Amino acid sequence: MAASCGSKQDQVENAKENVAEAKEEAAEDMAEAKKEATEEVSDAKRDLHEAKDELATELDQFKVKANEQIRENERKIDELKAEAKNEKKEARLQYEEKVTDLKAKNEAMKTKLEAYKVESKSEWEAFKSEFERDMDDLGTSLKNTTRRNNK
Repeated sequence: MAASCGSKQDQVENAKENVAEAKEEAAEDMAEAKKEATEEVSDAKRDLHEAKDELATELDQFKVKANEQIRENERKIDELKAEAKNEKKEARLQYEEKVTDLKAKNEAMKTKLEAYKVESKSEWEAFKSEFERDMDDLGTSLKNTTRRNNK
């Protein structure tokens, strides 16, 4: 009976050791998982920061190019205003109205560009596409106005 008590006590001690080892392994596994998760979060934050920087740089470059086009449009509009003075009264009034409309559209594009803030890559792509289309339409209107006046 003493042997069986001793072996039961040995079994209890072994079980306690096994539990302690399992707890230690679980704690190590949790610490490793936490470390990996922390590294992944850190990597994700870095990637997000880099993506935001890239978008901001792209927006800055886009704004420089778009502002150059807006200034070129302003120059063309000023030329159209000067040309309007050479028209007969009725034609001049229509021409000046068209030029005023073009100027308002150009100013609206300038305001839209200045007010834009990047929110997301997809939103930025949509803004850029729409802005470029609107600038192309404005450029076409400017050319058509100039051509009509030159005929």
